[in-house]
Amino acid sequence: MVKSLHGLRGWASIIVFLGHILSSFYPNIVDKIALPKQQGYEFWLVRPILYFFINSGFAVSLFFMLSGFVLSSHFFMSYNKIYLINSALRRYFRLTIPIMFVAVLIYAMERLDLFCRVEFAKVTGNVSFLSILPFELDFSALILNILSYSHINQYNPVFWTMRHELIGSFLVFGLLLVIGGSRYRFFSYLFFTMFWWDHVLKLFIIGIAISDVFYTTKRFDSNGTDHIKFCLECLREIALFLFFIFGVILGYISNFIHKFDMSNFLFSYSYLIVMDADDYAVLGSFLIIIASLHSRLLSLFFSGRISSFLGDISFSVYLLHIPILYSIGHRLFVILMEYKLTYVYSFAVASFAIIIFTIAVSYLFFIYVDNKITKTLKAYLSIGKTSAARQGRITQWV
Repeated sequence: MVKSLHGLRGWASIIVFLGHILSSFYPNIVDKIALPKQQGYEFWLVRPILYFFINSGFAVSLFFMLSGFVLSSHFFMSYNKIYLINSALRRYFRLTIPIMFVAVLIYAMERLDLFCRVEFAKVTGNVSFLSILPFELDFSALILNILSYSHINQYNPVFWTMRHELIGSFLVFGLLLVIGGSRYRFFSYLFFTMFWWDHVLKLFIIGIAISDVFYTTKRFDSNGTDHIKFCLECLREIALFLFFIFGVILGYISNFIHKFDMSNFLFSYSYLIVMDADDYAVLGSFLIIIASLHSRLLSLFFSGRISSFLGDISFSVYLLHIPILYSIGHRLFVILMEYKLTYVYSFAVASFAIIIFTIAVSYLFFIYVDNKITKTLKAYLSIGKTSAARQGRITQWV
């Protein structure tokens, strides 16, 4: 069943990717930026269900909660605290080395003048891209900033999440070392969820709690007849699917509370603003993960070959899609516009090329960089001995 969350993470990375593509060419659907090139029809994309597929902010919330689940899952399978220590030893390098690799790549691309900010801004009218990524990069400062996780989002806008991922990871390991074996740990989860001041770290704690419940409780087994069992299973699937849909809607609401006047947007949603936007994101992420874990149909989809493949390359896609989008994608779009193609056609062709190229490069990055880093760290940064069977149960994205 955990494979379903691996696949869910893969689709979440695609949502972030698609959100950044669309916000690049049509920022007015995300930030209400009025552009000369806006078409009008793009506002259909902000409908509740459609917007789920480009809601990058909510997808990041899913990432953090999934990280809490996965980083704690092996501990709840074995209650082996050596695993927590080994994971803590490796975690900094596991995150920093791929980030450093991509940051150096962006540095080289900047030196080779592969980003076309000025040309893209002229064609689209989106002047905000003139300030994205620094024009002059100090290589020594780049290395120090990446190593210290200081101001790293200036090199890649998605890097802002990496500092939270690092801190959240050590929160997971530390919390489990202290209370992981306590019979009162669920009270601790509840306390931290209610009173923890940081929204992002709260997502990691909820992920731990979901993992704990999933691995330490037995599956409910009805003693009724086969007919009753079948009916109960159908009702369960319907309820879990509704959980998933409701989670999608909550993610939609969480994003638009930040940016829009809900009372004047599509429908009158003002009565729903009874919680903070971050609380809607937390609840929506929780419902989607619970549904994906326990629904047979959703699990079947998120455990499929395509979802598993996307799960494998999710970290690579997350790190690489911005430099590819801002270089090859934008330049191809500008070239197509120079040939007098329509804005929509140029956008469609450039987007298709970006998606195919990013997935291909991300797969190579996963095989030759990310995967090798994981194996090397497990081989050289471990104390004690763990069985090969246990190691094999941990997914590549831990």
